[in-house]
Amino acid sequence: MTDHEAAEEWLELSVEADYEAVESVVELFSRHGYQGGVSIEEPFTQDPDGDNLKVDITRPFAVSTFVSAASFDAALKEEIEQALWFLGSMRPVGSLRVTSHRETDWEEAWKKHFSPVRASDRFVIRPPWHEVEATPGDLVITLDPGMAFGTGTHPTTRLCLQLLESMPVAGKRVLDAGTGTGVLALGAVLLGADAVTAVDIDQVAVRQSGENVALNGLEGRISIREDDLSSPPEDGPFELVIANIISRILIEIHPALLAAMADDATLLLSGIIEDKEQGVIDCYAAAGLTRLDRLQMGDWIAHIWKRQI
Repeated sequence: MTDHEAAEEWLELSVEADYEAVESVVELFSRHGYQGGVSIEEPFTQDPDGDNLKVDITRPFAVSTFVSAASFDAALKEEIEQALWFLGSMRPVGSLRVTSHRETDWEEAWKKHFSPVRASDRFVIRPPWHEVEATPGDLVITLDPGMAFGTGTHPTTRLCLQLLESMPVAGKRVLDAGTGTGVLALGAVLLGADAVTAVDIDQVAVRQSGENVALNGLEGRISIREDDLSSPPEDGPFELVIANIISRILIEIHPALLAAMADDATLLLSGIIEDKEQGVIDCYAAAGLTRLDRLQMGDWIAHIWKRQI
């Protein structure tokens, strides 16, 4: 193996450990891992829609680090295994696992995982590294998801895009609340929206959606910013408001969403899991809105609501 090949190859060292042994395993791995970096994957429980996330300390934690293949030999492996055995004599610690990775493999694996997808009758979503042959009427969105939510494959996103196609979007001012990758904001513009304000509480999502707007050459049509919607956006009101967020948050922020709506505005809600749909219905009906449409895919549901005037 040449120096260049060795520099490109990394070994992932990982082990499962009891909650009370995690700190000791982290200390051990930090002595040997690249730049002392250690990752802890916590076991958790959560509702089907991702809400009520809780760490479950009764289950093993996964601890991992990376070392250069060039610096890892049998003697170092034995040293780490002996240390793990010693820790395991006090609290449950599993066996050391060593997995080989190449830097180029990581990138290519991700690219293979995200391929072009037809998310609705008209919308086709493609990553920057794939070309697509669009048919007449197709609306192609170029999307690099990074670490943000929304590749177009999740039912909640597809439901939104399908419903957007059925709505009069052209010429409207749109608010996309919880924009994620910006996919719905981009879709609204491609359907002819006059201007879109896209907000998210996550800085990563704000950055990624901004990059996706640039990828599609739509910088002048979409305004993106970090906003928790604790108060209505100052650039409202909007003729169309989109919110693809979990049910609990849709209920919590409903005053801000309603305040952002123009008198005759339409509201598109998604991210609703079936067993929590009634709570969303009760909330928005009590606020004076009328539900015009409902679309379901598996356990996920999207609604179109209209303000009563």
